[in-house]
Amino acid sequence: MFFRTMSVLSLSMMMGLAGIAVGHGPQLQVTANNGKIVTREIFLDEPYSPLTDPKSVYVIPMLSTAGQYFSRPNDEEAAPGVPAFNSGPGLAFGLGSTFNSGFNFRLTFVDGLKLWDGSAFVDPGLEQIQAFRGSSANPSASATTSDVGPFAFLNFPTIANGYTDSAHNSGSFRLLGDGVSPTAASQDGVYLLSLQLQSTDPNLSPSDPYYFVLYKNVPLSTALEATRLLNVAPSSVQVVPEASSLVLGLLGTVAFGGAVVARRRRASH
Repeated sequence: MFFRTMSVLSLSMMMGLAGIAVGHGPQLQVTANNGKIVTREIFLDEPYSPLTDPKSVYVIPMLSTAGQYFSRPNDEEAAPGVPAFNSGPGLAFGLGSTFNSGFNFRLTFVDGLKLWDGSAFVDPGLEQIQAFRGSSANPSASATTSDVGPFAFLNFPTIANGYTDSAHNSGSFRLLGDGVSPTAASQDGVYLLSLQLQSTDPNLSPSDPYYFVLYKNVPLSTALEATRLLNVAPSSVQVVPEASSLVLGLLGTVAFGGAVVARRRRASH
């Protein structure tokens, strides 16, 4: 099997800790290793432990809430028709290493948003992705993808203390169908969002680029077919939320080889 689609703790929570109350939702575990930010697994809820393996590609569904399509790593429902968390992931930074206090993370887009056309990732047209913090109705901060650079970034709060397995900064992602409005109609399919995590700490290097493969109203199998275009080791890919055992069995037919992402940018005006 090519993928480990959940962390050891996520599995144990499902099997033996079902009674724990929902906490702060999905977060991407990050550490500082040898002076560089390293991206690891997404946890569906706290505590954000144990320390997990590095990852660079995250396959995540986009689901609708109140007419808006959010990335939804955690589709657990608090009540019928009401998701526990509309979106995510944010960042979990409290385990495995100590980030210096007084600095903050910066989530940067490193390419324009792409849509899979069946053979390559291409410019989708009007659609963009907005990353934001706070309420979806009134975000406290936001950044939106663009077709050409310079690309936008989203600042997270300054790190103070609390280096525990629950230390985190929450974040969300939603689709803007016309590039502006989250309720505007958008294409179904598989979107590719290219990201990099930076720090204002001058002694800490940015992470390697990493990718969200976001699939909207198409099967997971379609998202995996698109994901094979990425030139990454299978061990660097995480499918969230965890797939069923039947789907996991089918994942073995998906080959991640020497293909690279085909990037066709819209011509500059």
